[in-house]
Amino acid sequence: MPQLTASLENAEQFATLPKTDPNNPPVSARVSAEKTEFSKKTQAPMICLQFQVDSGDYIGRELPGYGGWYYIMAGGKRESGEYHDLRRLFDTINALRAEWTCSSCGETSTDNFLKEKVKATYHYLCPKCSRRADVKLDGSWVGKECRLRLDVEKMQNSDIERNTIEAVLPR
Repeated sequence: MPQLTASLENAEQFATLPKTDPNNPPVSARVSAEKTEFSKKTQAPMICLQFQVDSGDYIGRELPGYGGWYYIMAGGKRESGEYHDLRRLFDTINALRAEWTCSSCGETSTDNFLKEKVKATYHYLCPKCSRRADVKLDGSWVGKECRLRLDVEKMQNSDIERNTIEAVLPR
């Protein structure tokens, strides 16, 4: 290997943002990148998002930390055979005011889903036809504004801390 020198004069390590709590409110952000993938084990569809803080001391910071993604299951089953809980999907669509089309009535909307408690679960309903939501997602979420509830965790096999996203909230 050839000799190499590196100046640490301008080097910095980003500090993690504080965990969301009563003293640290959720941070304002926008979606900066998106992709779709399928889980390796069950081939369940996932939406993967990255966010950029757009105000305050941490403006420009990408979340989750260290190039991670915020994964949202969009259907399919777990290895156990149980269906994935799609609450994160519906709550994220609501928070971003993302456009979607109801497969039952054909209406396109950015309105929040109606949420109906049935025994120990919640059903998400189309606000136009009041049927259980079965949606087609329309268009990109890049640029959509939101707030993020954050947590802090140690990276796998490391003492380095990084931010994780607990929830995407409306602005």
